[in-house]
Parts: sequence; C-alpha cells; structure tokens
Amino acid sequence: MNQLELQHLTALGAIKEMRASWTNPARSAEELVKALELRGLPQTAAYLAKASKLI
Repeated sequence: MNQLELQHLTALGAIKEMRASWTNPARSAEELVKALELRGLPQTAAYLAKASKLI
C-alpha cells in the first residue's frame, strides 16, 4: 500500500506487468482484486479496484 501511495503509476505498471505474466491461469483485474481481499489486503484491493482499468 505504501508503494501504491508513494509511486502510484510505477506500482500500477508493475502490477499490470505481473498480472500479464500470469498465464496458467490468467487472471482478470477483478480476479486479482478478489484474491487480495481473500488474502487479507482490503486496502490494497480497494485501491486497485478503483484503478482496475490501469492494471
């Protein structure tokens, strides 16, 4: 969350690249947000949900 707040464009770009590298299985932005929520990262999930078109 700190990185997202301090360097949001850089962090979002890194998350986009990470998500794009997942091919087996591939995950949509919404699936990534849901996975973060399930793993106990509600603030990060909420932030990324707002930026889902960028990731």
